Amino acid sequence: MPALHDIFPLPEERIIPAVAGLPVTGHIQLADPLPAQRTLTDLDQLITNTLAGDKDITALGWFQYSPYLGDLEWGRFRTDTPWVQTIHDLPDADYPGDEPWCWEIERTHPSIARPGPEADDTRHATYDPDRWARCTAFVAALYSCEYNDALLAAFGDCAAVTVTPGVGITVTEYIGTL
Repeated sequence: MPALHDIFPLPEERIIPAVAGLPVTGHIQLADPLPAQRTLTDLDQLITNTLAGDKDITALGWFQYSPYLGDLEWGRFRTDTPWVQTIHDLPDADYPGDEPWCWEIERTHPSIARPGPEADDTRHATYDPDRWARCTAFVAALYSCEYNDALLAAFGDCAAVTVTPGVGITVTEYIGTL
């Protein structure tokens, strides 16, 4: 049986000679560095590219928040559950328990996902490879953490963001429950 410290390694001990002329000692908790951050202009371009004049997309959005330590997470700001809705998606009542953010764009989204062997052809009849590529790029970009600074600056923390083409962007408070 492996030792506990082999499964859950202890934080790396680092000794930094000095900061501001003062010695630094102790355990420094290392975190994964964030990737280079994109700008608000890049965020604008990401949303514009995703919509790309696609009259079928009626809304897109995501949740963004810093988890609380009570959630047993480190508390680093993140985006979660990007979603896209199109005119081909049936009203929520037709998919009991589903909301737009419950569909995985890559696999289970009724009008965006590529039909797979298990796909219900009636739900994937409107598959468009270009829309799928734009929407999956949108999801990957938000999960990349490259837009974190821009998202935080534009929409704040603990926010549910909804982009409605031709109407605007709505930000509502997100408290961590769906």
